[in-house]
Amino acid sequence: MSTVERQFPTFEAVRPLELFTRFKQSDYGQILQSSTRFGRFQGQLDQAAWEDLLGADVNNGQHMKLMYGMTRLFVTEHNALSDSEHQLSSDEQELLCVAAAIHDQAEAIVGDIPAPHKKGTDHEEEMEILVDLIHSSDFDENVKNVCLKAVQEVIRDSSTKLGHMWAVIEQIGYMRTGIRDWNIYTSGHYREGGRKHQRAVRHQLRMLAGDVKFHTLPRLEEAAKQYPVVKLFLQENVAVISQMPSMKYIG
Repeated sequence: MSTVERQFPTFEAVRPLELFTRFKQSDYGQILQSSTRFGRFQGQLDQAAWEDLLGADVNNGQHMKLMYGMTRLFVTEHNALSDSEHQLSSDEQELLCVAAAIHDQAEAIVGDIPAPHKKGTDHEEEMEILVDLIHSSDFDENVKNVCLKAVQEVIRDSSTKLGHMWAVIEQIGYMRTGIRDWNIYTSGHYREGGRKHQRAVRHQLRMLAGDVKFHTLPRLEEAAKQYPVVKLFLQENVAVISQMPSMKYIG
């Protein structure tokens, strides 16, 4: 995102990175550490090779930490680019950042269902499990209550103010992975194995970029009408995004 003047949020009640770190150290956190995102496109690559190629965001265990950082930057730039009427309060910023730090914990139990394939019942099951994980954690009641509020007002319901904003932030996250993927595809960075293997990997990279653009770009273009920070993100990346194919991956 941009280099506008920033005033990063600070948090009084909860430290989102501590939420992430303590979950990462748990048994469920270790399950996420050993699984990948965008696995439909991974082909024959093992987890280490997949992460080496596309970065930490394709590791389920690291994804929430990266989303926290991206959300913190998003809310900061949103406030810098918005008039006072549309700026987020400190409590709203906190809820969004807490949501980012915990949102995928339930995937340690239900697995990572690709967003285009996720049904309403899948989402609701994840939310119930996430609530149970929060209740069973050893955080104090104040922290638990903030986390539960983040689930209810941000993660669970995309029709709320913060829920809609969180859904947009997730779409930016998908697109950022798609952009990284496409840059690797066009640079020919991947040189491991024989030519047949390299062609297979390049094919999967092309499919990932196309699927991300197909599902994500229309939503971001619509969101750009409401959020200046999204408009700026698209403007800054228009050259790469315009080169990416747009296709729905079946597989």
